[in-house]
Amino acid sequence: GGAGGRLHREISLDNPACPKTRRPFHTLLTGQGTTYNGWQSRIMYYHWRKQRAADGECTEMTGFTRVCASEGGLPDAAAPYIPSVFVPSLTPEVLAKYGHFGVLNRPHSVVEFFRRGLADRVKEKYVLVAETDHVLTKPMPNLATDATADSPPLAAAHGFGYMHASSGHNSVIQYCWPQGDFKSLQAVGPSPLIIEKELLRKVAPLWLNCSYILRGRPEPAHRIQDWVLEMWGYNLAARNLGIRHTVSQSIQVEPQGIGTDDMADKDIYHYTFGLSLPGGWRVDKRQYFGGYPADHLRSPP
Repeated sequence: GGAGGRLHREISLDNPACPKTRRPFHTLLTGQGTTYNGWQSRIMYYHWRKQRAADGECTEMTGFTRVCASEGGLPDAAAPYIPSVFVPSLTPEVLAKYGHFGVLNRPHSVVEFFRRGLADRVKEKYVLVAETDHVLTKPMPNLATDATADSPPLAAAHGFGYMHASSGHNSVIQYCWPQGDFKSLQAVGPSPLIIEKELLRKVAPLWLNCSYILRGRPEPAHRIQDWVLEMWGYNLAARNLGIRHTVSQSIQVEPQGIGTDDMADKDIYHYTFGLSLPGGWRVDKRQYFGGYPADHLRSPP
């Protein structure tokens, strides 16, 4: 796929003036070549640049690539503004088989990113898998854990309240992890996720396959909220391969309703839910599905 220009200054991965404990990671922003994802991606990249600059020359958040699934793998309108690579998105015919579930393009694009050799641009050992509606609120450290002689590496992931498994999920779990059950599952998804690049390469095909399985059968949608089935696809693929995570509630916050005051220790503000206040004030990304938001949105009362 085509690549957008290099829009941020390169930062050395092995600056001798930096602490020897520094572990750089490359941000992979997964998205689709739509107007809706495009304006979100530009906001996300702006705040990534802002927080990286604030962190100085020894920051661990060094590189950035948007991995974009687009029609025919062609550059989209946001390409001049964000360092990007493009892969062909899933066809309408394929998506129709899975209820037009466009989120399947996320694991698909990651699989293609590796299959097409586009991941060679990533020189860091670790990657952060991010989403278009993530806003970095402060410089983010590498929260993953290196392997030791006694223990395997640990990825780092946000713990989702809606990703907890129970015994009622076992029949669904066994579609993708035949010998498994709910007891050892972690309440994580594929983003935000800091993981070794080579572990992501290993898990991506199974993540995609599990997502197809869960979305293609009727039972999972009855037992699990259907909009998180691709997240479950990652979760089960990772557990099947023995990938474990440090699960944190401080990586991101997902406010809804009237919002939250619990922001101080969070790395990412995820605006996946709308906010509304008495008196009619509301902001929701879905209000801007077909076009960019105005330069200045009405402030809350």
